[in-house]
Amino acid sequence: GTPLLVAALKTAKDDERDKAEAALARIPGKETTRALVAALDGAGKDAKCVLLRSLGRRGDAETLDTLLAATKDAEEDVRVAAFMAIGELNQATAVPAILDALIKTEGKVKEAAVTALRGTRGPEATAACVEAAKTAPPAVLAPLLSVLSERNDPAVKGLLAASAKHADPVVRADDG
Repeated sequence: GTPLLVAALKTAKDDERDKAEAALARIPGKETTRALVAALDGAGKDAKCVLLRSLGRRGDAETLDTLLAATKDAEEDVRVAAFMAIGELNQATAVPAILDALIKTEGKVKEAAVTALRGTRGPEATAACVEAAKTAPPAVLAPLLSVLSERNDPAVKGLLAASAKHADPVVRADDG
């Protein structure tokens, strides 16, 4: 059952872990989601990464707070896994935290935050991104415009056209 699969995520070798993860993604219900969240407590770095990935695959919006908390973990790999899972949830309410990460992080974590932003789609998410772009510093605006340029949304067209005249060459160069 679920407890054995969750335990396998924390302790099994890679191939067994992958099978347990795939099985957990198919088991419906909040009980399974809650078991995955509970398993994060005291888990090691590798186990946390797998658990977070499993939570993202399940797509349960109720796990967003757990995933956002994991973006603050001391381990870089855990923060990366948390952002990747957030992108799979596709929750517009995550956009402010993702944009904050674009300001405060570098390297793999920043790349994962951009990936999360790409996965966070729909009118609400796009509107939040367009609004944020109005006041975003270049470090955030450049990747934000890159993500928005991939969306076929009329709300983005004017913003992208204006960015071509932006004072910062990084922003101009990153406009898709």
